[in-house]
Amino acid sequence: LAFSVSKISKVGQQCSFNLENLHEIAEVMDGWRDLVKQSGGMEAPLSSVDREELFLRMVIGDISLEPEHAEIIPGVAATSRDLDLVSRLLNEMRRDADHFLINSNATLQLLFWERLRPVCSRQVCFVTDQGFVGLGPAELTPGDEVFIVLGAAVPLALRPRPAPEANYAVIAPGSREMTVWELVGRCYVQDVMRGELVKQRKGLGLDPEEIILI
Repeated sequence: LAFSVSKISKVGQQCSFNLENLHEIAEVMDGWRDLVKQSGGMEAPLSSVDREELFLRMVIGDISLEPEHAEIIPGVAATSRDLDLVSRLLNEMRRDADHFLINSNATLQLLFWERLRPVCSRQVCFVTDQGFVGLGPAELTPGDEVFIVLGAAVPLALRPRPAPEANYAVIAPGSREMTVWELVGRCYVQDVMRGELVKQRKGLGLDPEEIILI
């Protein structure tokens, strides 16, 4: 059983995190920010924050940087102070990429190595047709669909494929007719990672469906 989150409509450039070219990282981040902001007319049903805040939360996995939070409540959402630091980091990297890893202070260095790099390295940013934003594998393309598969730890990006003729007879009742799904990879989707969508599924009119993975 799975819940369909939304279909991916746009995909940004991959962030390779080549430490010898921080200019490239800064340019990719600017492109991701623009992509998220351009989707502003498609507000995600679960989010009440603006698109800039969505972007800043996304690039650090929306995890607080505060040491006391990490010790008491692992994975607590980023605070306004955290988001200010992320914005400052990206601005400094854009302004002086050649010297960022030398001149930036210890707090920004920690943010870069412990949050930004692990979350974003080798990922692409995407937006969906309902306004969700997230990160996923470089193989993502528009038309892929994000699902919450019951039992999976994180959302999954799946690609629809025509069902082979031999399998038509075994399409699960209630599943999409003559469609099977190919796994593209794991995703981070802002406002979905803590079970928000499943908790509010009735109000959003979401029903689980049976899907076939190949």
